[in-house]
Amino acid sequence: MPQSESDNNITANLQLDSFTLTDAELAQINALNKNHRHGGVPDNAGQANLNNPAASR
Repeated sequence: MPQSESDNNITANLQLDSFTLTDAELAQINALNKNHRHGGVPDNAGQANLNNPAASR
């Protein structure tokens, strides 16, 4: 969602009545690899620096 501080722009950002996806576009989205991550595994991401005291300073 785009960020805005203007009430008019926030309202415009939330008006999605003209937004549509074709069946072909939905099929492309559904075909995306859902197992690909950028970064660590979310279940243990907070434990990355537990064995590195210098990283927690």
